[in-house]
Amino acid sequence: MDVIDELAHVRKTKGLRQEDLARQIGITREALSYFEIHQKVPSYNTLRKWCDCLGVKLTILHAMFKPKDFE
Repeated sequence: MDVIDELAHVRKTKGLRQEDLARQIGITREALSYFEIHQKVPSYNTLRKWCDCLGVKLTILHAMFKPKDFE
């Protein structure tokens, strides 16, 4: 599991639809879907907003995963 997989898991656990979270982040549902299936890589700003919307600290995610997950 990587950072994006963990964020997708948190979204699902909170019962949020991709459409709802994408709207909160300020991106399209399609963009969020591409991120979650590893077809595109989110910018740092998008990743930060994603974490903020889910109540996840980006520093905690960084500590959970190897640095290569952030390349």
